[in-house]
Amino acid sequence: MLVLCMQEGDITTITTPDGSTLSVVVLDEASDTEGVRLGISAPHDYRILRASSRNERLGELRNIPIFEVRSALHQTQIIAAQDYTSAIEWYQQQYPNSCAIEADTLNSPAQHPLFPRMEAIWLEQHTLPFGIAIG
Repeated sequence: MLVLCMQEGDITTITTPDGSTLSVVVLDEASDTEGVRLGISAPHDYRILRASSRNERLGELRNIPIFEVRSALHQTQIIAAQDYTSAIEWYQQQYPNSCAIEADTLNSPAQHPLFPRMEAIWLEQHTLPFGIAIG
């Protein structure tokens, strides 16, 4: 962790491995009644969340049913959806000519190797249903 002493108007930039730049600027110095106000500038495709908001959203995901959905002709998908029917409908939208679709509820989705990717998608779009192809 980098700890900086900054004054109002100071800007710190962060360059990501892919070359994107994030900027953090001190908008107001701390007063007795308020904390420091920071402005964060990042490329459009970056999601910026307070840790508390991020944790709240991830907690929501842990309460959403996650299904493994498959058919003979198409890839298996891990799908987060409100219910079984929504998961099947989402799969059918992805693969319109699919037939003999089967789905199982994952009992421990947080243990699935693709769960970190599901968390990233959930933080980005925060809408259901969504899925990830396996393989």
